[in-house]
Amino acid sequence: VMFDDVAAENPYLEIGGYFKPNTKPRGKLAVIIPFRNRKFHLRVLLHYLHPVLQSQRFEYCIYVINQSNKGVFNKGALMNVGYLEAMKRHNYSCYVFHDVDLLPEEHRCLYTCSDDVRHISTGISKFKYKLVGGVTVGGVSAFTTAQLQRVNGWSNRYVGWGGEDDDMAIRIRAHGMRIRRPSPSLCKFTSLPHGPDPGNPLNKKRFNMLRHTTKEMFGDGVNSVEYSVLGETLQATFTNITVELGK
Repeated sequence: VMFDDVAAENPYLEIGGYFKPNTKPRGKLAVIIPFRNRKFHLRVLLHYLHPVLQSQRFEYCIYVINQSNKGVFNKGALMNVGYLEAMKRHNYSCYVFHDVDLLPEEHRCLYTCSDDVRHISTGISKFKYKLVGGVTVGGVSAFTTAQLQRVNGWSNRYVGWGGEDDDMAIRIRAHGMRIRRPSPSLCKFTSLPHGPDPGNPLNKKRFNMLRHTTKEMFGDGVNSVEYSVLGETLQATFTNITVELGK
């Protein structure tokens, strides 16, 4: 079993990384982590994340959407897959998309949805816990089912590093929706260092692609993501779904 130490720290977890409090839950969350080859980061994240979610009395399950080594990493497509696969398994009220290298420092920072899209990771250590200019919805963000459906999820066009979060911010604004951000002093995250992923080059075309978001978004997103599930394993601390993107 992977991450036995994390499992031992969380005796109330059910298989697959599922937790239900013994009082009325505050909400029902699917936490979706797009992933490839970052086992160390994942272990550290789970060590911090499970206690935070449990202390906030959420019913939740953690889904790691693991891209097979075929093709360039595509975070947007993996997040769409996570939403579709989680939706098949339970009736969630809120979907939290979570980068594997951001560790929550605060139990007071709520992992919850609201009437607006919530961008949760506002205070990040590498930005000295200040909101950076041109802020998008990258890092950790929370959407209701209705919000996700309205913007048609994330774009599948941004392979390589960067762009999908800027694209999402454009989608949200184009639909007259708002992004709500908690105070960076309340929602603090440590960003784990990592070297460049050799299989994940910087997406140099992203600025040009962002100009076409409003035209493309109705046909590019959760309604068009192509993938096949290669396997699903219920670990003690998370549900692992390995997928191959594309036809």
